[in-house]
Amino acid sequence: MRQAIVTMAVSGCAAIGGCATQTSPTYTASDVKVATATDKAAGTSLVTKTSRFEIHADPWLSLHHLAFHYARNDSGLRVRGYTPLTHDDLDAFTPDVVAAFEPVAKAYEPYYEMSLLRSAPLRYSSVAIVMGGVDSLEDPALKQALIDVMPVYKTHFWDRHEAAAQRLIDSFSADLHHHGDDMARRLTDYLESDWSSEPMRVDIVPYASWAGAYTGTRPVNHLTIGALQDMALDSSFETLFHEASHASPMSDQLDAAEKAAFAASGLDMNRYWHALLWYASGRAAMETLGEPYQPIYVTSGRLTDPKWGPVYQSLDAVWDEHDTLQARAIAAAKRVVALQAGTPEENRSD
Repeated sequence: MRQAIVTMAVSGCAAIGGCATQTSPTYTASDVKVATATDKAAGTSLVTKTSRFEIHADPWLSLHHLAFHYARNDSGLRVRGYTPLTHDDLDAFTPDVVAAFEPVAKAYEPYYEMSLLRSAPLRYSSVAIVMGGVDSLEDPALKQALIDVMPVYKTHFWDRHEAAAQRLIDSFSADLHHHGDDMARRLTDYLESDWSSEPMRVDIVPYASWAGAYTGTRPVNHLTIGALQDMALDSSFETLFHEASHASPMSDQLDAAEKAAFAASGLDMNRYWHALLWYASGRAAMETLGEPYQPIYVTSGRLTDPKWGPVYQSLDAVWDEHDTLQARAIAAAKRVVALQAGTPEENRSD
């Protein structure tokens, strides 16, 4: 039975899922996408390019994401990272469209328990489409199912998805024109990093992951954002820079800052580095965009979350007292440990 639950995804970043073991296809950052006859029949991909981002709205990658989420939602399985579809897309699945999607849903059955980011087979399916088009997919059943259903997708979904992608791209373009340099300057300063010399590939799809966006760094840096998910419009500018900062060289100092903080404070907290990144990108966005913008760590509830709230509150308390990422990470970690121990404010030595 079709899942008719429609809620918008919480702002976030990387999808959750277990990694699958598979020999990975060979793709490198120097690979150039060559449009095949199949690709040309579906439409073009590149929409706009700036000094930092190369933004695409590719119908094949959009179909891949829609079909994966539709198929696993429709399976009735309890899967991690459930990603709901909008009412408009659910309504488009009339009996005839459902019948047309049955073969592609079946082709995705082996992938139901996988993550688009963390599971090699799905990750490399996206990379194959990005780098070489749908004809580059190594799974013959999936490739043929996508090719067969593309006319149905173009008729019933693509116009709506393309329009949503264009709205998001227009928002990106305006913000990057007015604020892109300032945001990049602030974020590279906070992360003590450098921006990549090559523009990062960004793909706008209808649904990315449960979190609304994710970034893969292997074998190439590749950012995917969902245009029909709340965060795509509410916090698109911050999301773009946050996701890009998952990749090297922007992310290069985060691991060292986390390790130094743990060594100095005794804190042991999974993905503390990610909180550092969320806070840095959110603060940079807030300072760049000004009032009334609120960063994602606020709007998503992280600031008041029982587990993560003390981390963000501590980062906020110590940030201006220190000049380096590592010093800020250490001071915040010490403050979190003191809060966990119930140490009174006046007795803290952070």
